[in-house]
This record gives sequence, structure tokens and C-alpha cells, in this order.
Amino acid sequence: MSVTHDEILLAAVPGDEFTPPSRYQIKGSRIERPRKYWRSQDQNWAVYAVSGGRVGDTVITSIQEARGVGLMPILVVRDNEELAAVADRYADLTCHVACPIAGRGFLIPPLPLPLQRRRKQKCSTRIPQDLLAELADSTVFPRPMRSTISRLRKAYQQMPHGNTHDEAEHAALMKFMKGMLRQMGFRTTGNETPEMIRRLEIAGWGGNRDHFFHSFQNFFFGLYAVTRLPLHFTKYRETAMLDWHLDSYHVWLLVALWHDVGHGISHLEDIHDEVMGSSMAEVSAEMTRAEFLKSSIIQEAMLQICSLMARLLKPEGVQTGYMIPVRWPQRNRTISAIRTAFEESVMHHGHGAPSALRLYSDFVPAVRRLGTRQDLLTQVVLLACASLPFHDANFRDHLRQFLGPFVLGTTVMPFAALLAFVDSIQDDRRDLEALKEEVRFLERILVKEPATVIAKVNMQSLPPQSLLWKVVEARDVLAHLSQDPASLYFKYPNWMVRT
Repeated sequence: MSVTHDEILLAAVPGDEFTPPSRYQIKGSRIERPRKYWRSQDQNWAVYAVSGGRVGDTVITSIQEARGVGLMPILVVRDNEELAAVADRYADLTCHVACPIAGRGFLIPPLPLPLQRRRKQKCSTRIPQDLLAELADSTVFPRPMRSTISRLRKAYQQMPHGNTHDEAEHAALMKFMKGMLRQMGFRTTGNETPEMIRRLEIAGWGGNRDHFFHSFQNFFFGLYAVTRLPLHFTKYRETAMLDWHLDSYHVWLLVALWHDVGHGISHLEDIHDEVMGSSMAEVSAEMTRAEFLKSSIIQEAMLQICSLMARLLKPEGVQTGYMIPVRWPQRNRTISAIRTAFEESVMHHGHGAPSALRLYSDFVPAVRRLGTRQDLLTQVVLLACASLPFHDANFRDHLRQFLGPFVLGTTVMPFAALLAFVDSIQDDRRDLEALKEEVRFLERILVKEPATVIAKVNMQSLPPQSLLWKVVEARDVLAHLSQDPASLYFKYPNWMVRT
């Protein structure tokens, strides 16, 4: 259920409407008048409600006038379309913004604008070579994984310096992924799925950003945290009474590399428009999604994933060890709400839920054909499936709608929290046309005692219109995390989360 401008304003800035003296009133035929004048404690505000996909020059002029008479301007937005309109003009606005975060109005103060031009990196590879070198030198990995990372590092060292070489990097990363899957016991199944989204995007189906490289960037940045804090990625065993002694590196591999493969399903209209024409695209895309949800393997996937999610979201109520269900339980409100959130997210342009379902359908049938290690591999896949949907704000919104307010406990859902954190702050993707050199926002992941994961960012790499998006995304993730500085704790740069 959407909230109104007034509801967002009241939650973000508690106060009351007032009629200001004439000297405070913004007048004129060529400027936008404030929607209302608002008083909160000792501050008087000029309130502007954004509607539609554009913020015009008349609003910017009015905001300047408001500042001139001593009023604090604030823009109120209800959805992503209105937020995009503000973000596009943010360099001219730089004022307070009230927007819905985690279902309620939240105030974002003016953000510092980059004072320099975008700073380019010396290295043109998508994966930072210094990070690869550090991981390759680590002794914490099992021997086969150390060899696989070392071979990847060597392939990067052989790439010419100073040139873009996406195809060579793409081939090296796919070889690395297949090597990791072979170590798990998989030979061919599912090996091409992360590549699928790249093919779709190159064709113009699935967005204009290369999620293939983005997924590997997420993996290697997050892998550093997993290697430094191994015990914190196994505590879920005791908290949720899951006696699953799984390889954290394998779980994280599937979480990171499959987290965006659902973008193809969320962008079906683009594909159908190209193939069938715009008059049929929307209807045929909806029918395709509905058939996807009805298939037997997807129904099975939802039963298994939703049941596990229910335990991870509310571990305080568990009394026995986990049993994989064979049918939908009766009168379980939590599982029913999660199931509905999955269905709604798939049908309404979410990508996290279909990514999880695609991961399950890629691997579980193959696990059954292996004949050995079935329980262990099924558990790896299930934990990854239950961890990756939460990075998608679409899924979080639907789950909150049907389940109510919820949080991800970092001690019981560490992989979900890590993905949401890294994905929200990692914006190192080139457009498909490719810049000459990579421009990185997330430069490093740092780990400090006792178990704090810190993002080191290059603020100058973002254009002004991207700043607001990153801040909103970070705050939305943070609003859904339950974390304690004494345990696994994710920390954004102060300027992104200050109030």
C-alpha cells in the first residue's frame, strides 16, 4: 500500500502546518508555490510535493526564494519515479528530501556534492587486481580453491595494462566459476546462467548495466569479509538450530553469482516487445511469469525456500532441528506471507525472488542426479536461495506488506546481510558501451575488530544524480538489519547515513 505525501512528511518531520507572515510567503506567477508551510520544533519549512517524473525550473527557483526568506525547503517523494526526478536535478536542488524507507517517511539531509571531476582508476579490469592478489596469497582457503584463485590471478596478470579487455576478463571469470562448481561436485548444470544476463543486456533486454561483472565484483569484495570473519558466517547453525556444516565459500559463490539472474524475468516486457510487438508485450509477459510460477520445480522451490526463510527470520521460536518439508504447512502465517511476497515480486518486476527460484531450479535437480553428497549440496543451495532475495528492494517491500516489519539478523542471516550491504554500495559497473577505464565507487572492504565490515568508497566517482539513489538504497538496507557492534556489523560511510 502506497503512502501519501502528507504521511511521509509527518513521519519524516513531525510538526504542523502553519500560515506564515507575508514576508515568508513564496509568491510569483513564474515560480512553484510550496504545497504547504510546515513548522517542526524551531524550524520553518517550505514543502514541495513531487509528482510525476520531472522537477522543473520553477521548483528550483522557488527553493532558492525559500532559502532567501529563511525557510528550509524540503521535497517529498512517494516512489522511485518521483525520486528519480529529484535525483536528476539534485545538483541544482541540494535540499532536504523526505521519502519512504522501509515503509515509512524518512528525512535525508542535503548531501555533499563531489567537488572534483570523476576520478578514474589506473587499472582497467573490472575486478581489482590488488584484491585478487591479496586473496590469492591467503592461506585460509582449501587447497583446491587456492589453486583456482591463483589461476585466475595469473590470467589477470597476463592481460595488457591500460586497455579494456572485457572478453578476456569474461572468459577468465567463467573459467573460475566453473572450477569452483566442479569442486562442489557440479560439472555442467547451471554453469551458463550468470552469463545469460550479460547476453540479454547486450541485446538491450534486461537493463543497460552489465550485471555479469557486477556479480563477480560482489563476490570478490564479499569474499574478503568471509575470509576474515569465518566464524561469524557459521553462527546461524546454533541460532536457527540448523545442523548444517556447510562450506561458507560455496554458499557465498552461489549467493553472489546468482543474485541478479532474475533480471531477465523482471524485464520480460522488453523481450516480448521486441519479439511480439508492444501491443502484446505486457499481457504475454504476465502470462509467462504466471506459467513460470506454476511449474512443478518452481512450486517445489518456493516450498523449500519459504520454509527455510521463515526459520531464519524468526529463529527465536524454533524448538527442533530443521526438517525439509514435503508439503505446505497449514496455518503458518509467516510461511504464507513469504510465499505471497515471492509470487507478487515475480509478477511485479522483482528480480531477487526469481533469482532465488532460478538458482534452485538450476542446481537441485542436478544434485539428485549426482547420487552422492546430496544432503550437503542441497543445503548449500537452499541456504543460498534463502539469502539472496533480500538484496532486492522490491522483495523487501512485498515481504513487509504481507508479513509486517521484519529485520535480518546478521548472526542468523549473515550471507543475506553481506549481499544486501555490498550490493547497495557497489556501483562499479560500466555501461554496456564501456568507459575507457573503470570508475569505482566501492574501493575496498575493510574489516575491523571485533567483526565490523566497513566500505571504503570514492565519493568523487559518482555523478551528483547518483548520490541520492545510493543514500536511499543504503538507508533502506540499514533499516532492515538487526546488528550489534559486538558481533557481525556492517558500517556505511557516515555521510551516507547521517541524519
